[in-house]
Amino acid sequence: AKVGLEAASHLDEAVDAARIGARVAEEVAEEAAERVGKEVAEEAVEQAIKSEIRPARELLRESVPGTEVHHLIEQRFADKFDVKPGDLPAIRLDKTFHQQEVTGRLFRGENLPTYPPQEFSLQRIWNTYKRVYGEKLGRQDWLEAIWPYFEKTGKVVR
Repeated sequence: AKVGLEAASHLDEAVDAARIGARVAEEVAEEAAERVGKEVAEEAVEQAIKSEIRPARELLRESVPGTEVHHLIEQRFADKFDVKPGDLPAIRLDKTFHQQEVTGRLFRGENLPTYPPQEFSLQRIWNTYKRVYGEKLGRQDWLEAIWPYFEKTGKVVR
């Protein structure tokens, strides 16, 4: 009878070990799925960040989770260039990068206070974009996309 009790006790331990093993395997599988999901999401965001510069209205037609459309020239300045905000060049960016690195830098310090927009000279706006897009972010392509808007006003020195 003692042998039978010991065997039953070992059987319980084996069942417990199997349950623990199954739980661990399930957790590992979930983590792997999360990792793959995260990699897929990161890849989608990376693709979105690499999206080409297009008119804002085109980019705003579709929603890509985790991203936002960045108007390379702020919408509030559209009338200074005699264009509609939807016609301004834009790019899709990762939401956090957009808010912290791009918009955050544009409004920090002596850059572009929020209002009123009519107080800004075109030269000051260009200089801010040059500093933020060019010097801070190294995005010469963004500057090239917006320069023609400033150039055609005849009021800005590159």
